[in-house]
Amino acid sequence: MYLGIAVDYVFSESGTGWQKFAVLKDIGGQDWTVEMPPPWPEGGLTVSGATLTLNYPGALSYALQANGFLRDRETQAEIPLFAILFPEGGAVVYTPPDAGEELGYGVAPSDTYSVEALAFTRNNNNSLPSILFAPGAMPDEATLRGLDLAVASLFVGQGD
Repeated sequence: MYLGIAVDYVFSESGTGWQKFAVLKDIGGQDWTVEMPPPWPEGGLTVSGATLTLNYPGALSYALQANGFLRDRETQAEIPLFAILFPEGGAVVYTPPDAGEELGYGVAPSDTYSVEALAFTRNNNNSLPSILFAPGAMPDEATLRGLDLAVASLFVGQGD
């Protein structure tokens, strides 16, 4: 098995964000022409209070990691937000649920936040992104065989 990997970065002119693109493909030892996903469109990720809207043309799924939206109810410490979202034709609008007393956290959007959204545009193996991209993930050869996965990532931040 031969795994081709291509990565590209674009930094915003304002300095408040960046985009990165990655393609992972089982190339079977053959020459390979990389087909990178296109950049995120203007307004492809918007934040309004605790509501995040993701809109990337052709996205099969999104992985979301954000800070500045959830707080521990007891200590008021910030809790990172992780979510996997599946669009149903068009934009995905996501507001984290307020778990009340059940889980011990509350939705408390901050003026200072950071959000990274990954839009998966090709995924012929229907692999869960967490299998491939989780911290410390080491997918085996069987998971990668036949893989053709493309992802476009967008990072935005506001405040400190």
